[in-house]
Amino acid sequence: MNKLKELRKLHNVSQEELSKKLSVTEKTISRWENEKTQIKPDKAQKLAEYFNVSVAYLLGYIDTPKEELMTFDTGEEFEKARQKISNTPAQGDEITLIYGKGNELKNVKVKEISLQDSYKKIAANLAGSLSDINNEKWLEYGTLLLKSEKENS
Repeated sequence: MNKLKELRKLHNVSQEELSKKLSVTEKTISRWENEKTQIKPDKAQKLAEYFNVSVAYLLGYIDTPKEELMTFDTGEEFEKARQKISNTPAQGDEITLIYGKGNELKNVKVKEISLQDSYKKIAANLAGSLSDINNEKWLEYGTLLLKSEKENS
């Protein structure tokens, strides 16, 4: 849902004023606000500039008025920032749910697991559960990883 009506009211701008600014009819503004028609890209850009917000915000794709540009030197920096923003564990992390009285969730603990440890876990599961002749290569791979783990321990 776009935020045109919300922005227009926030800035105390009438449909008439806005229509004159963009060289469109008031009916067009009304249709955009009620999402009867889509805002064309050139008009969306003009509206975003007029209200000093990003096009993504105007069109309802994001919740912050201005997009923040983030840069990273490494993939690790990016992953840390992504985790902080999304507040979700990374792929491969172990999650422990801690319950209190009456099965009420009390706490959530996230333990980071390295990618190598994740692969070792997968290989161990494969080596332990696969016996089909078509999966001999997987078994071989899992066995080698387990052997490697034992040697490094």
